[in-house]
Amino acid sequence: MFKKKEYSPAKAGQAQVNDLLSLVTRLQQSADQVEKNILLADKLLEEDLENERRGSPLRQQGPAAENLSQAEMLLKDLFMDVSKVKKLQHPQASIIERDVSNLHDRWSKYCGTYRHLYGQLHELYLPPGVDWSKLMSDKQKLLQDEAYGPTLTDVEKQIAQHNILHKQIEEYHRALEDSGDNSSALQKQYAALLASSAGRRAHLSSLYELMQACSRELQYLSEQQQKIISRDWSDRIIDSAGVRMENERFKNNGLLTHEREVSKLQEEANALIQDKHPGAAAVKSYSADVTREWKQFLSLCLCQDTHLDNVEEYKKYQLNLETFTESLNRIKSTTEPSALRNMSNPEILLQLEAEERSMLRNEQRLADLRELSSSIAPLHLRRSTTGRSISAVALCDWTTDKDSVKRGEKVTLVSSPREQMWEVSSSSGGTKLIPGACFMIPPPDSAAIDKVDSLSRDFSDLKRTRSALQAQAKTPNIEVVQFVKQVAVATVPDSAKASVIDSRLDQIYSDLLKLEKDMQNRIRTPLDRSAPVGDLSARIKDQESFALVLKNLEAEKASAQRDMQPLISQKPLGPTTSSLPLKLSKVNNKIDDISALSDLYHKKATSAMFLEKQIRMVDGVLTDFEDQLCADSGLLDEDNAIRNHSRQLQQLSKDVASRKGDIQQLNGELEATEQTCSSLQKSFQEFCPDIRHQESQVKRLRNRYSNINSQLQQRATLLKEAVSKYQEFQSVNQSLTAFLINMPNNKVQPGESMTQVYAKQNSQMRAVEDIKRKQDDVNRIVKLSEELQGVLNEYEVNSNKYRSALGKPEINSKGLDHLTLAEFVKKKEKDVVNLYSEVSAENNQLLNQLYLAKDLIYKNEEIVNHVVVKQQLQMQSQQREMEEVDGLKQELFEEISRRTHAENDLFAQRKRLVSLKSRRGVERVEEKETVHYYRDPKIEADLEVLKKRIADEIYKRSEMQSEIEIFKQKIVSRERDVVEVKPRLVTKVVTEIERDPKLDVEAARIRELILKLKEEIRVLESNSVNIRTEVTVLENKKPVIKERVILKEVVRLEKDPEMLKTVMSFKSEISDESIRCKNLNDEIFVIRSQINNLERIIPTIQPKTIIKEVKRVEQDADLLQESRTLRVTLEELIQEYSILMKEISSLQVRYSQVETIRQKIEFNEIIHEIYRIDPETERELRRLRNELIEIGKRRTSIESEISLIMVDLKTLRAEKPKVELKEVTREVVKEERSPEIIREIKRLNEQLTILRTNYDSTTSRVFRLRKDRDEWKAERSKVETKVVTKELIRYENDPLLEKEAERLRKEVREEIQCRRTVEENVFDLQNKYIVLERQKPEERVVVQEIVRLQTDPSQIQTHERLVRTLEETIKVRRQLELEVQQMRSVILELEKKLELVDRQKKVMVETELRQIKARIYELENCPKPVEEKIVIEEVLKVERDSKVDKLITGLRTEIDNEGASISRLEREIRNLRIRIESLTKEKSVERIIHKEVIRVEKDQAVEAERESLLTQVSQVKSTRTLKDEELLRLKNKITRIQTTRTNFSQEETTLIANRDRIKREQNELLQELKRLETQKQEISITFQQQTKLLSERNQLSRQKSIKMESEIQRLEREILEVKELINVREKTLIELQKEAKSVQNTETNTRETNVSTKITILDPETGKDMSPYDAYLEGLIDRNQYIHLQELECSWEEITTTGPDGEVTLLQDRKSGKQYSIKTALQNGRLTQYDLQRYRDGKMTISEFALLVAGEKKSTVFPPSSVTQTTSLQTNSSYSPSTLTRRTSYSSNGNLNSLNTSGDELYPISGILDITTESRMSVRSALTRKLIDQDTAMRLLEAQAATGGIVDLNKKDKLSVHKAAERGLIDSSQLHKLLSAQKAFTGFEDPVSKERMSVAEAARRGWIPNDSAIWFMEAQLLTGGLVDPNRAGRIGLQNAIDAKLIDTSMAKQLQDDLALVKNVVDPVKKDKITYKEAMARCKRDHSTGLLLFPAASTDTVDAPSYSSYKFTKK
Repeated sequence: MFKKKEYSPAKAGQAQVNDLLSLVTRLQQSADQVEKNILLADKLLEEDLENERRGSPLRQQGPAAENLSQAEMLLKDLFMDVSKVKKLQHPQASIIERDVSNLHDRWSKYCGTYRHLYGQLHELYLPPGVDWSKLMSDKQKLLQDEAYGPTLTDVEKQIAQHNILHKQIEEYHRALEDSGDNSSALQKQYAALLASSAGRRAHLSSLYELMQACSRELQYLSEQQQKIISRDWSDRIIDSAGVRMENERFKNNGLLTHEREVSKLQEEANALIQDKHPGAAAVKSYSADVTREWKQFLSLCLCQDTHLDNVEEYKKYQLNLETFTESLNRIKSTTEPSALRNMSNPEILLQLEAEERSMLRNEQRLADLRELSSSIAPLHLRRSTTGRSISAVALCDWTTDKDSVKRGEKVTLVSSPREQMWEVSSSSGGTKLIPGACFMIPPPDSAAIDKVDSLSRDFSDLKRTRSALQAQAKTPNIEVVQFVKQVAVATVPDSAKASVIDSRLDQIYSDLLKLEKDMQNRIRTPLDRSAPVGDLSARIKDQESFALVLKNLEAEKASAQRDMQPLISQKPLGPTTSSLPLKLSKVNNKIDDISALSDLYHKKATSAMFLEKQIRMVDGVLTDFEDQLCADSGLLDEDNAIRNHSRQLQQLSKDVASRKGDIQQLNGELEATEQTCSSLQKSFQEFCPDIRHQESQVKRLRNRYSNINSQLQQRATLLKEAVSKYQEFQSVNQSLTAFLINMPNNKVQPGESMTQVYAKQNSQMRAVEDIKRKQDDVNRIVKLSEELQGVLNEYEVNSNKYRSALGKPEINSKGLDHLTLAEFVKKKEKDVVNLYSEVSAENNQLLNQLYLAKDLIYKNEEIVNHVVVKQQLQMQSQQREMEEVDGLKQELFEEISRRTHAENDLFAQRKRLVSLKSRRGVERVEEKETVHYYRDPKIEADLEVLKKRIADEIYKRSEMQSEIEIFKQKIVSRERDVVEVKPRLVTKVVTEIERDPKLDVEAARIRELILKLKEEIRVLESNSVNIRTEVTVLENKKPVIKERVILKEVVRLEKDPEMLKTVMSFKSEISDESIRCKNLNDEIFVIRSQINNLERIIPTIQPKTIIKEVKRVEQDADLLQESRTLRVTLEELIQEYSILMKEISSLQVRYSQVETIRQKIEFNEIIHEIYRIDPETERELRRLRNELIEIGKRRTSIESEISLIMVDLKTLRAEKPKVELKEVTREVVKEERSPEIIREIKRLNEQLTILRTNYDSTTSRVFRLRKDRDEWKAERSKVETKVVTKELIRYENDPLLEKEAERLRKEVREEIQCRRTVEENVFDLQNKYIVLERQKPEERVVVQEIVRLQTDPSQIQTHERLVRTLEETIKVRRQLELEVQQMRSVILELEKKLELVDRQKKVMVETELRQIKARIYELENCPKPVEEKIVIEEVLKVERDSKVDKLITGLRTEIDNEGASISRLEREIRNLRIRIESLTKEKSVERIIHKEVIRVEKDQAVEAERESLLTQVSQVKSTRTLKDEELLRLKNKITRIQTTRTNFSQEETTLIANRDRIKREQNELLQELKRLETQKQEISITFQQQTKLLSERNQLSRQKSIKMESEIQRLEREILEVKELINVREKTLIELQKEAKSVQNTETNTRETNVSTKITILDPETGKDMSPYDAYLEGLIDRNQYIHLQELECSWEEITTTGPDGEVTLLQDRKSGKQYSIKTALQNGRLTQYDLQRYRDGKMTISEFALLVAGEKKSTVFPPSSVTQTTSLQTNSSYSPSTLTRRTSYSSNGNLNSLNTSGDELYPISGILDITTESRMSVRSALTRKLIDQDTAMRLLEAQAATGGIVDLNKKDKLSVHKAAERGLIDSSQLHKLLSAQKAFTGFEDPVSKERMSVAEAARRGWIPNDSAIWFMEAQLLTGGLVDPNRAGRIGLQNAIDAKLIDTSMAKQLQDDLALVKNVVDPVKKDKITYKEAMARCKRDHSTGLLLFPAASTDTVDAPSYSSYKFTKK
């Protein structure tokens, strides 16, 4: 074994050397081959370049492409080998890397040459006499023999090769048409060849897409597998909690996504295989690879979960082990002899009893440890270096190329467990190489078991030691004292019953421990994630059974306690009996703890169940919303598609908003659950394992809800924009289409005259001009179409992005039958453009035909009139035609040359464009390791692949935008949550600007071009000067006239038809050439614009600085500040701990002192035992004797008072019964004695509790802060990078932060240990104190002499010293608290500053985000650069070289100027040439002279007239041009004015609508104001009346009180007389006996019923009730009204007395003292027997009944009331204030007559009567059952609200709108409208003057619409009169006119029945009626007197359950 270890490094080193040698050899060979390929490719490219210059066909494309492809493959291998050489640390690695880079640069250069040479070939060169059939057969065979794959690189090459071949095949079509052999067979063969090529192209494209997707997925899966395999799964795993969190996050979010991706790939592969794809073999291979990697990844995920569970179990075991060891050592230290040396036996016993609870806990811990030790895996063996064999178990199925294992298979580890790949041997003996993460070393852990066994032995030894100490301490030390006689003291034996009780208590305690463990298991077990509600239900049932068992144990404990009481009362006690109280106390404590724990857990489980149900419900609702949003894939071509979508989105938005309450309820349930969990954690240190998962679920649901809202807002915005653009597009399209269709028909008909043709020509010219002017409309349509398509496509992209974010399947909109709206708009745009082009071409052609027709007609007329002249003209025309033909030929030649020049220019510009596109920016590499990227030239030639990549880039952009949105949300959340700045990793990016050498070369080339252009301009200028001089000479030269004598021969000449054909063909060719030139010029312009754009963009492209990773670990200042804060906090805690320890030590010293001062106990032989009474008991006895004496004295005095009172009683019994109620408050003060020491210890205990609470809170706060710090650190330390390339980035943690965190954790553990020690000490002290208290009364003092107790002065001094120390400590603590408060204020200020800084940072981040978006947009629009990975965490500061900018700007300006000069000179040259030609023609005209010489000279007059006519023509033309421009400008202005007018009209319509609405509101407010004024007046009148009434009542009460006082004086005088007349005792006794008999015969029974009336005022703004005092303070009422309302409040009391005269019932107002007899009211007619019977039956309230008895007369049987009064009747003197509304809260049903001035107030239509079922119901119920329509329901409710409130049918109450909404009488959506109607009753308030306005006044001022005001006043008038808000009651119409509430016109309108609006629909007759007619058709309810509107339901079954009331007619 040792030899192997020594030999292994040498062997490894030799292997490394061999690998390095082979690598270098392979590198050399590959480099030589690349060199050869490059040289050969250079040679071939040079040959084709020469062929191109000669104009010969290019023949070397194929060999050159092959050489470059081979070089590309070898370069890939070279780069991979270079990376391996660098890893093996070759000394010349850098030189090798540089050489390979040079080879790559050379290869890139020749690739560019290849692209420039072959990339622009448009024509296919074929040799003459080609055999098309054979050629196409060969190509077909080549296509059939081509392979597919098998790798992705091969497919890329095949795609590039096939693209070239496909282009060649497409070019065959043109060549085949030009050739003579173009038969149908060849056409079919070509069509088959083209179809085969297209099919292969499609197959290659689909195969490439699938293989590329599979490659991406395989790369991701391999990375994740390597991540899991390379992780250390031993007990030294780093950040296991972070790994667990990352794993949970992946399982919740990423696992399903990748599973869907793998399934999608499998489905696509299966579809390709089923479609018999030619590359099925490659598809199967890649699909199998993906499936295999996915299965291996899932297996590794399972292994990872198992490893994480093992790590958690191991850490739990370690923590329990540490806790048990520390506790064991602490208890063991207390049993050391050194600690017990100075302790007495009772002290030892107390200490042992105090530690008993710790021993029990440790015993439980030991059992848990023993159980854990046998189940945990030995993780430490995974890092062991021992050579012994280790057995392992496979956690998953794993298969490699050579080996495989099955799950559960047992193997033996052969290699070191530290390695990633384990070499294991199976049971068959073979070795396998499998990843170590797939195995687990199975439990048990022998080391853990040995450790637990060792601790178990130590614990057993400790128990034996404690038992020995306890037995020793219980053995009494008998001190033998010599006396005269000795008495042997015997031990009292225990009874058998005590042993039974003892065993019962032990059994109860053990059962309680089992229950506690069961409860803890139930608490600590996480919920079942698949069915949490069912799991919680089962747990709640288990909890109920648990509570029953606990109750039984409590009963058993109570039984044992009852059995124990007689044993304890016996004296003396045995050892077992004396221990029974301690055990009972322990059982009681345990029961209390378990009961509290059970209650808390029951609350937690209940709240968790509600939370889970709410989560499930909200999840279902949100899923429905998301499904609805996902179903919206876009807008189809349907009628009103956009508006329908808008309505659907609005409805969905309303539904989403209505579910906001569910989200709030969800948050409330989560808070309740968190509170119960925190209570569990604080009280019992039990952590709820499911709360974090529930919080994450709730957070996820909240995020989904916010995403739905944002999605709805975005879609609504897009639809709104689409509506406007679509309307504009439709209008412009319709107008243009109508114009184009209705064009005039100006075709020439045979036989038309010259005049008609001329008129048609003018008409056609105008039509052509109109068509040209319509070009702007066409451009506008195109622009609108593009914008509209952009909006619709954005809408569709937004929908698809949201759908893909939710993981929903894509909706194939192309497969639908209907077109999308965007496609429809595009099609419509295309149709309009085509129509315009056709119409324009037709009209231009027609205009040319008209020109030709006019010329022909004109010529025919000339032929008829002038025959001879015609012959001459024919000869001249023939000559001119010849010249024209020559000119046309010359023009054709010039056009061809110009076209050739333009094509060459276009070719050069394209080459320049390609060079600019392929140009790369300046790159500065700041890394030692450089990865070079290169492009495949074949891929660039493939247009389909480019389109696919463009689509991918669009998808990436959408993903990037979604990531940006996510980052925005994260930024917002961080700004809201983060209070202090956390550390983060900063990557500094250094940007350096360097000059681009290519730009310098380009600038030099442009300078040379400018020089050349200047030289050409100079030459042209010299030529132009020469031409000008030549023109001048020719103009001055006299015309040369040749004279020739010829014979006259009359020859008739006709136009040659062939010549005419030739001329026409030339003209058509010239027109075609002009069109081609125009197209070429347009193309040149487009390319130039692209070049300009590229030249403008190139300087803005920033130099790319490729930084692989730059890290610098620094100490964060904020983190240091936090650590300092934590240190300060820890120091404070340590100080508090030291103070507590000092106090505890002082208390221990005090205790020891008290313990040492023991009372003397002497044993003497005395026959009689003498007991001395305790001085305190003696003082207590004296106090009790004094109290008895005082009680006796008070008893005699009370008896004397009773005798006096009996005399008064006898006198008062003669009077009528009178009941007085008095509230007696008795204060019972219980005084207990409190000795000084007990009080001091109690105070110290309280102080200790406070300190301990502060310590616990501080510790928990420190723990929470540290936890937050760790979480933020974990979150902030994440570096998110956008990975574009395959670079590997490894993140390392900050070692300083880890050390600091470890040190802080250690300190926290120490502080926790100290806290536990303090708690145990406090517990021990409490137990000692309890034992002392129990033992103190049992001490018996048997002495002979009198023992005198005195206070020890040393104790007094010590006590005073302790008090002073405590006071000083309190002062210091208060100072510290003040300092803490100051520090808190400082912290708050700092937090505010931090918030300000955060806001600033937020602004900076948003700015940076906008810059990044702009940069992304630029990068997306620019040519696709080389894919590079750029890690940017700070904003790149891009600076441009000012010199280069200035140089480029100057060069561009010079180029523009020179171009303008060239064009100007060319125009001048053309003009000069034309003039020269015309002059030449004029000079060389030959005159034909017949027989005589004719001298022709210019007529000066004719020439002058000609010049003037030309001048006039030019002026007319310029004038016409100016007029046309003016006309066009005016038309544009008119169009703009029309558009502005349309906008103004729309705005005017909107403003008019707003004005009408504001006027209506003003009218409503004015009416409300008037009504309030009327109400105010009525209230003032009522106040006056009530004031008078109350003044009279007060006067009567004062008279009654005076009378009562005189009566009392008289009775006193009679009593004195009776006392004086003692001598007439017998007579008085006889009278008293008679009175006693009469009293005995008279049995008096008094029953009282109280009711009180409390007035409340309704706030018109908020709808809340206020007392009169609050209303007075708010300014709603004045002082007189407040006094009046206070007087109106009453409290009625019904007194019923049964005596000799029968039953007498009185009503008494408790406030005024007045009494009213019911019998008297019946006699006087104020009350009827019917009213009395209704009151007895409970149908009339006591307040209404009291008003009738007191003097109010009832006018009708059913008194309608607008009062809302709730009166409660209670017996036995109950008092319940009722609530009244503001309108008539001071009156009841019957007293409306006193309030109204115009008549009784009536109820409006209060409900609906179903005549089918004879049941009544509210308006809302009828609307729900659809018995009435929506408008009718609103009118009825508005009438109720405008006349006092919404009527409750059951209680006959009128409620405010808000209260009616709370009770469900109205819907919440009707609240806003009904509030306006309610203000018509309560009054409108002016916000400025705060005055109340009636509804008419509000309408006049424009607060409400006039129609609404009329409607409200109509309802008020029909129910009793108008309402003045400043007066009480109703007002008649005439009184309202007198009070100026309304004017006469409004009164006439209200009185006119024909003017009333029919706004109510009769549900029975289905006709519209007025509200007055509706009231007439109503039926009155006999029980309430309310009006019910008849309606008919469909059947009787339709009646609701709540309308069980049956309406009966009376």
